[in-house]
Amino acid sequence: MSLKPLLLSTTLAGLLATAAGATPVTLYDLFSLNRLANMGGQLLVSALRGVADLRYAHMDIRPLDGRMILTGLELSPYEQPDCLVTLDRAVITTAPLDQIAYGALDIDVMGAEMSEGCFSASERRDMAEAGITRFALDRGEIRLEYDYASAALTVDAQGVSEGLAEMRAHVAFDYFAVNFDAEEPVADLAYAEIELTDRGVWSALGAQISPAMLSPDVLVPMLVGELLPQWRDPSVPLPTPEPAPAPSDGKGDENPATPATPAPPPVNAPELDAAYDVIEAGVAAFLAFAESPGTLRLEFTPEAPVRLTEDHFEDFALFVADLAPALLTDADRPDTRLTREDGDLIAAWVAGGDVPFSDGDILRLSHALLSGVGVPRNPERAMELLTPLLEAGHAEALEMALETLDALDPAFAYRIAREAAAAGDRMAFAQLDRLEALVPMGDVIALQEETGDRPEFDGTEPARALRARAEAALTGLGAPRRYTVAYFYGLLALASGDMASASIVNELETMADRMEEEDAERWLGLLGQVNDHASEEWFAVQAPATLSPAPSDQ
Repeated sequence: MSLKPLLLSTTLAGLLATAAGATPVTLYDLFSLNRLANMGGQLLVSALRGVADLRYAHMDIRPLDGRMILTGLELSPYEQPDCLVTLDRAVITTAPLDQIAYGALDIDVMGAEMSEGCFSASERRDMAEAGITRFALDRGEIRLEYDYASAALTVDAQGVSEGLAEMRAHVAFDYFAVNFDAEEPVADLAYAEIELTDRGVWSALGAQISPAMLSPDVLVPMLVGELLPQWRDPSVPLPTPEPAPAPSDGKGDENPATPATPAPPPVNAPELDAAYDVIEAGVAAFLAFAESPGTLRLEFTPEAPVRLTEDHFEDFALFVADLAPALLTDADRPDTRLTREDGDLIAAWVAGGDVPFSDGDILRLSHALLSGVGVPRNPERAMELLTPLLEAGHAEALEMALETLDALDPAFAYRIAREAAAAGDRMAFAQLDRLEALVPMGDVIALQEETGDRPEFDGTEPARALRARAEAALTGLGAPRRYTVAYFYGLLALASGDMASASIVNELETMADRMEEEDAERWLGLLGQVNDHASEEWFAVQAPATLSPAPSDQ
């Protein structure tokens, strides 16, 4: 027997032995959640194959991770064999199942394309006239994030089609829900921006527009007539009324007609003039884009969140007054990039140098570092810059930090939110419990004890006032959240006869049940010290009792 057949037989025997000795699949493995989800996906594919020729390269569904991946998709309906839809990759991501604070959905598509056979002859002709030779989405993504506690919703979308255009949008709703009775959304718009960048489509579309139409003398009146018909041009006087007929004297000699008084020029309401200015500025921005195609950006920047209604889409003046729209080009946008001098100042500050930053400089640099616009995003560096202002209680710095709590170290975020809530900020107060869940309770107590004097009691405060102090320290709204202070005043309020304070005392004494063993022992020891301090303060202000003489043995 030659060497080669011997090696082949030995290898084959090894492979067979490996398969025979493989770990058996248990019933539990067959019914795992991920496996069931993939089986469900395969059943759905099988059902779709009843109406279309469908193939794919790979599919992976992981519900526990909130993720599904599909690659190499080819789909052609049986009734339209010339129509072919291809997709290189699609990823659908949701919030993990163990995340209950917010909902998220992200659909990311790459390399989606439809062949010409998917469109009718008239549709293909219209696309050809518009310069569209391929119907493809090279990259598309839409992401929704919904905070269950505040009902805030953010929507981000982007799409890129090479040779045509690129689109990006960001919409932030301060509140979003659905009114089931009215069957319509309830949406408070806080901010929105839609950005369109030309990548060749305007060269085809612009060629179909008459040059006469690309004139402010044509576009502005046309849009005003469509959107703002009640506006009147102040430079054009109203028609002069006809002369009043002269009264007859009955003798045939008529007096001359009384000449009519010329009509005064029209006066528009301020909101109408503001809406007209928006149309005029928007036309100017569009014509600048038409002359030099680049990026066209539509922004909505209301001063405060606005509850959207049907009136906003029927009354353009109200739309402008509430939502503050603006159409901008690249030239209209301010250059927010940090300069080399800014970078040198930041580097010197990081190195420990004495850099004379003004409050305005700190806020400007921190905003850029937090947003990532004008400089690579760096939340940690931004918080380092903001720290002096935060320690001084600067309102704008606190607001900036509160908007980015999730990007910060949880302990540092808790310190910021605690200080802001003590100053009465309800948005910060709403974050305290969530942040405490991210930080070990022992560290929370340590953070609370970093600042603050030892509580005192002079015996003059009524029980209700003591309970109010305890509640303020327990909740952290209007006073720094500090559990030892809450326990101190809760004990004294209860001792003064306020039975409602018992719930405060009980809550703090049972807090050890939520801690690790080491933290629980430390907390109980700290409560013991507070109890001793409260007892000392209590007895120090009590009036001495008159003692009765001891009974005689006689």
